[in-house]
Amino acid sequence: MKIENLTEIMGMIDEKKSGREDLHRLSLLDATLKRRIRHKADYFLISYSGV
Repeated sequence: MKIENLTEIMGMIDEKKSGREDLHRLSLLDATLKRRIRHKADYFLISYSGV
């Protein structure tokens, strides 16, 4: 295997890893936003229901 091919393969592996990390980060952000929205909705309902 030539060195050029090896560095190309390593680059492809790095790209795939960074793509997975971005996807993981986005899913965490998505879950956090949903939780915050749900919390705000609950707060809104409680504060305006007279409880």
